Amino acid sequence: MKSPLRISLGFLLVAGLLSAVLATESRAQLFASAGYYDGYNGDGLLVTRATTPAESYARGRADLIRSRALANVYDAEAAVIANQAFEKYLDNRKKFQSTYYDLRMANRDYRAAERGPRPSREDLERYARISRPPRLSPSELDELTGEPNWPILLRSRAFEDRRSQLEELFDRRAVQRRLDAEDYLRVRELTAQLKNALKDQIRELPPEEYVMAQRFLDGLAYEAKVPVAYSRQLAQSN
Repeated sequence: MKSPLRISLGFLLVAGLLSAVLATESRAQLFASAGYYDGYNGDGLLVTRATTPAESYARGRADLIRSRALANVYDAEAAVIANQAFEKYLDNRKKFQSTYYDLRMANRDYRAAERGPRPSREDLERYARISRPPRLSPSELDELTGEPNWPILLRSRAFEDRRSQLEELFDRRAVQRRLDAEDYLRVRELTAQLKNALKDQIRELPPEEYVMAQRFLDGLAYEAKVPVAYSRQLAQSN
């Protein structure tokens, strides 16, 4: 006679198996009524797929809508990132320009400090008077005739051609009361040539005569740019 305990265990085992089978059939019927197929493939993985064309269309359309929604989300995130990057770019540009102008201002202030205070009008006039060569006296240049009284070193035959050109220009100045720009530049060129010619002979010339000749040529170049009436007034004031 079998034990009551064994009968109870056997009954419970059979009841459990029967309950599992019934539950599986009920679940299969539920998915089938909803248009799904529920089962396991050969690898033991659960497979759930549409079983009707209508459901396949609906699921495909749902995937398309979801993909479009995700694309919109990604586009929005990309736009936010792009705006943030552009703001960073503008901020960097602003800092670059600010640094550039700060450096320019610092350089300007440094140069101004190195130069010291700007000279006043009186200072500029004084500097002009100091840098201006000595005026030729009437005995050195006759403004009525325009004839220069050449220092002895400039009376050399080697300078005769340039002396003649200068005398012609100053004769024209005496008649016209002034020289035009071309004649003035020609005077500057001729006097510069004479000064260079004297420098080439400086070791052979008496120092005092050399200095006098150089001063005379500087004064002659300066007189060329001053009108006759104005220069005479200045000569009298000096």
